[in-house]
Amino acid sequence: MTKELSANDKHLLRLIRKDKGYGGWTKVSGAVWPLVQSLPSELVELKTTDFGHLIRLTEKGDTVLDWC
Repeated sequence: MTKELSANDKHLLRLIRKDKGYGGWTKVSGAVWPLVQSLPSELVELKTTDFGHLIRLTEKGDTVLDWC
């Protein structure tokens, strides 16, 4: 990973961790979706379903967040 995490990125990652549901997935609103799409792909998994946008931390993302 080459991108340094901004304070906003760290805040988003913490919110993802805090609000995780079944399987570690967190529902993301359409307004926030563009913001989370810019997070490093090594740290988060993104998917869109019929029910909306979802995001979850990868194992690496969880580890990085432990150290932030």
